[in-house]
Amino acid sequence: LSLSRMLRREVLNINNTLWIVKRRIRIDDRPIVQTWKEHLHCDKVFKKEPYYYFCEEVTDVEWEDI
Repeated sequence: LSLSRMLRREVLNINNTLWIVKRRIRIDDRPIVQTWKEHLHCDKVFKKEPYYYFCEEVTDVEWEDI
């Protein structure tokens, strides 16, 4: 995952782990969470009102000198 791609997305820092938010879905919409998680190829889903956050863990950051 390139830094430029990561910067265009919302990133969460949870317990010193970075997570890229692939999609947010309102809890009130009652999504089928497991289906969405599989469809989006997500590592983890977080729940914080009013959204579910479907996320991919940042495992390795690539730096590019400018």
